Amino acid sequence: MDEWNGVLIAATTALCIALSLWAGKLIGRWFTKSLAHSFSEQVSEVMAPDMARLGNRLGQSIDDLRISNSFEHRADQTRLSAVEERLDAVEDRLIALDGRLPHRPANARTRETDHQEETQ
Repeated sequence: MDEWNGVLIAATTALCIALSLWAGKLIGRWFTKSLAHSFSEQVSEVMAPDMARLGNRLGQSIDDLRISNSFEHRADQTRLSAVEERLDAVEDRLIALDGRLPHRPANARTRETDHQEETQ
C-alpha cells in the first residue's frame, strides 16, 4: 500500500507541475499579448501623430529646399552666362590685338577694397 501511495504522490506531483507549466505558459502569452496591445495603443495615440507631423514638416522642408535651390541655380546660371559673355568679349579683344594685352599702369586699381587698403 505504501508503494501505491508513493506512486500516487509522484503522479499527482508530476500532473500538478505539468498543469502549472501549462497555466504559466497561457498566462505568459496573455500577459505578452495584453502588454503589446497596450503599447500599440499608446504608440498610435501618442507617438503616431507626432511622427506624422514630423514627416509632414520634413517633406515641406525638402520641398522648400528644392524650390530654393532651383531659384539659386537659375540665378547662378544667369550670372555665369554674363561671365561667359564677358570672357568671349575679352577673347575677341585678345584676338584683335594679336594675343597681347594693352598696357595697364601699375597704380590702376579697380576694386574699392584696394583703395581702402591704401588709406589704412
